[in-house]
Amino acid sequence: MPQPLTRREMDGAQCMVPGCDHTHDAEGLVLTPVCHPRGRTEVSYLAGVLTIVCGQCKKRVVDIAVAPGPQDDLSRVGRYLR
Repeated sequence: MPQPLTRREMDGAQCMVPGCDHTHDAEGLVLTPVCHPRGRTEVSYLAGVLTIVCGQCKKRVVDIAVAPGPQDDLSRVGRYLR
């Protein structure tokens, strides 16, 4: 299994659409499955790793290593993942 992406790797990520001029990068990074790009995704968290999978075929999109700091309030995250 590949290692989860880190914050440093995510901060440097750009759109991977061929021919993109990256003028939309200020909008944030959107993680969509290659297999079903217009489909929903499912997000889970376990042991410091956030996992995103395709909602249709369950293929893994990405694993992201999460390291919360003392100032982070993770109690609010659930409302964004519905």
